[in-house]
Amino acid sequence: MTWKTATLGQLVEECGGAIQTGPFGAQLHQNDYREDGTPAIMPQNIVGDRIVTDSIARVDEAMVSKLSRHVLKVGDIIYPRRGDLDKRALIGEQEAGWLCGTGCIKISLPDDFIAPGYLFYHLKQPQVVRDIENNAVGATMLNLSAAILKQIKIQYPDITTQQRIADILSNYDRLIDNNTRRIALLEESIHRLYKEWFVYLRFPGCDRVKVFDGVPEGWDIKNLGDVVLEIIDYRGKTPKKLGGDWSESGIIALSALNIKQGRLINLEKSKFVDENLYQKWMKSELRQGDIPMISEAPLGELYYFAETKKFCLSQRLYSIRANPEIIRPAILFCTLNSHMVQGEIHARQSGTTVLGIRQADLRNVPIVIPSLELQDRAAEIVDRLFQQKECLQEMINRLREARNLLLPRLMNGSIAV
Repeated sequence: MTWKTATLGQLVEECGGAIQTGPFGAQLHQNDYREDGTPAIMPQNIVGDRIVTDSIARVDEAMVSKLSRHVLKVGDIIYPRRGDLDKRALIGEQEAGWLCGTGCIKISLPDDFIAPGYLFYHLKQPQVVRDIENNAVGATMLNLSAAILKQIKIQYPDITTQQRIADILSNYDRLIDNNTRRIALLEESIHRLYKEWFVYLRFPGCDRVKVFDGVPEGWDIKNLGDVVLEIIDYRGKTPKKLGGDWSESGIIALSALNIKQGRLINLEKSKFVDENLYQKWMKSELRQGDIPMISEAPLGELYYFAETKKFCLSQRLYSIRANPEIIRPAILFCTLNSHMVQGEIHARQSGTTVLGIRQADLRNVPIVIPSLELQDRAAEIVDRLFQQKECLQEMINRLREARNLLLPRLMNGSIAV
């Protein structure tokens, strides 16, 4: 099989595509945005190789008509022009007709020449990402331009083989997406149970329990410091970024960048430490039920270890360990993650340049402690849901690892399809 090599710029010239930046501020002003209308994709809407619509900007039909050259079609690939250039999204049926917004740049090529899925995965390769970042300009924030993208080299086979390769890789991503949706359903079930039982007080047998000042009989209110065995402070402590502490492989060093909305993210971008540094660094090995919490922006983000894992904790993190004789670990996680306690945590933040919460202030956050009998009934359900979530996440990790191993081999033709 013959493979060809060309730059994106050469492909655009040969097949009549385009690499085009989104509208500038002079074309699309803040007061042009509406609550309803056609979405305009901004850099913050590109997350995990997908378009997320939370707080997405919208414009009316008149503005869409005025900016028609920026309208997206199926198969377009959209990038942020600034900041994190290690992300991109492939436009599907749902996003067709939306706008490439300010701060983004789109790649459009005829799909009978280069399969959009193939190009998407080609651009996802680590070496291609490094080439883009190395050519991007900017001291404090990297900036991407059409000229930079046009220099990227693309190696490609015939269109049929391209589509087969894209199909193989997209099958992995479909399985990852399905498992991610199942995780979201499990998280919603945990949230609803906690809210129903411990916020709305509609727990089993609630009709037989008296409530005094909003607190059911047999429950208590204590400060967080009184219901934990320890809160280990890893804030401001991190291996030397330039001093050779990091390893090529070994134990993942979790940081604040790895925790978001109760999940571990970006593990593939994590640093590693060896066993010696791990033993020196970790004050206490993480175990089932431990709760890492980010101590600065984004303050209060949490993760729950449903099973014992070997991670190293580094910067901007606390490690909270419940006293199970007072509060079950899963119930403490749900409590800390509740709207009311998150409000208490944020109300106690302090600092001048960077806001965060000191351990002394965190220990004074009030926590509602349900009866142990009720905690056990809830924890039996919640722990099972957390275990299911952990299994699904492990499946996702294995699928990502397999996809990432296949990606370069499929793209260089070493695996026949």
